[in-house]
Amino acid sequence: MKNKIIFLFALAVIISSPATLMGEVTFPEMEGFTIDTDYDVYVPDTLYEYINGASEVFLQYEFEELHIADYYLGDESINVEIYVHGTPEMAFGMYTKERRPTYTFVDIGIQGHQSATQIYFVKGRNYVKVMTSSTSSQIRDAMAPLAMKLSDSLEGTLEMPSIVTQLPKEGRTINGEVFLTESVMGHPFLENAYKISYSRDGKKFDVFVFTSLNPEDNHKMIASYLEWAGVEGVSPDQEEIFLTDKYNGPVFIRQKAGKLVFVNGLDQDSSSVFSDISGALLEK
Repeated sequence: MKNKIIFLFALAVIISSPATLMGEVTFPEMEGFTIDTDYDVYVPDTLYEYINGASEVFLQYEFEELHIADYYLGDESINVEIYVHGTPEMAFGMYTKERRPTYTFVDIGIQGHQSATQIYFVKGRNYVKVMTSSTSSQIRDAMAPLAMKLSDSLEGTLEMPSIVTQLPKEGRTINGEVFLTESVMGHPFLENAYKISYSRDGKKFDVFVFTSLNPEDNHKMIASYLEWAGVEGVSPDQEEIFLTDKYNGPVFIRQKAGKLVFVNGLDQDSSSVFSDISGALLEK
């Protein structure tokens, strides 16, 4: 009888406490709000049931779980979606796919952006969306404090990816970097790279920083690219390569100690700019 009482007490504590879901995802309490977590936990095989057409993009970024809750204040509510990805890099990548440089950014998680009805941010392996359809100023004013509480409850660093912070700021499109998992520059043999856009001296160009630090993987990608471009007599392990891509134009390639950088959009006369950009990453 005593064991039964202890079990029932423990069950009551679990039900009345802030909902802790799979992994390390927790929905923190908000004063005055009640929390409804009566949602399925969506996984790769079921995500389409919730976001349908958008699910394929999330799956490209190693989506693992989606946890959902509603925070109610009377009849008004704030909806929270926490997308858990395989790695922090993949979570950041998914965040960049739905972000634009013109957004209003906030210091929540690694980075966040907001509008009157939405706050999206990324931290660790988690891409978080805080949203409301309410016109109540009380509800909208509660969104930022709730987003901060969510960020504090999630594991992970608050630092931007080092690839982003190491690149030169001159001419860079701030908050414009995108992490691509496949078909970099439209080529199926190029994958897993940050794309960062620049504008210098009237010239616009893109920098692609590949995240694999395995020289063999990089050599395979370069070899496939050289074959596709019809370039002969150039070894894929050569430190610097220049080629013309019939779809993308001029491309500089530079690799060193397992690191690989492409610059697309600069002609051969701009090799000094290429050296400045690539050197910021490869010389460290």
